[in-house]
Amino acid sequence: APFAGTLQCLAMDPDRPETLYAGTAAHGLYKTVDGGNTWFALPEALPNVTAIVIAPRATSTVYVLSEGKVLKSVNAGLHWQYADSYRDDAVGQCLAVNPKDSQLVYVGLKDGMHRSDDGRQTWVRSEAGLDKASVRVISVDPLKPNVVYASTDTSLFVSTDSGHSWEQRSPIMAYTEATILALNSDPKNGQMFYASVAGGGLYKTHDGGEKWEHVGKNLPASWITAIA
Repeated sequence: APFAGTLQCLAMDPDRPETLYAGTAAHGLYKTVDGGNTWFALPEALPNVTAIVIAPRATSTVYVLSEGKVLKSVNAGLHWQYADSYRDDAVGQCLAVNPKDSQLVYVGLKDGMHRSDDGRQTWVRSEAGLDKASVRVISVDPLKPNVVYASTDTSLFVSTDSGHSWEQRSPIMAYTEATILALNSDPKNGQMFYASVAGGGLYKTHDGGEKWEHVGKNLPASWITAIA
């Protein structure tokens, strides 16, 4: 087997799709440059890697969450720097990078959100309207990167000012109390989203979360944990 330990996350280089990174629970990061035919372990064994984000337009810059803290590599994973100047005990759950500015990074927390405008030097809380909710998934509109979406345990929020303030969108009405497990946007249409809901399968919106429709009737109803 190419991996030691449990595989937890995967990221593809948008410029070189044959290059992928895989994060594991106990054995750090693995990388392939030939579309998965061969894998090698990256030098630094980071513990419990739960998220990987490759910066668009600067794909040698990679961010990961390791043990809930942010690390950054500027040389495609060969070396990692602690990129996390939190002043509290916040634990990161998800990551997103502005597609037009790799220095603007969002980190979803168990009690809100942090944002960095300088790639790692400083972080500020960016959660007006989120009410300290547990942020599970963050998605940045690929065409209008000032528009950012965040899903909490049961709700979808939208920010139109790059995360400074947030407002709640309509829930997925059939499962208003269900947990949103995964969220992803159409890369050519920032208003079109897919969301998976615990116990509810896969849903789609054409208007940024105002209305949802159930799609993928042949898919399993529960525990769809990733959408691409």
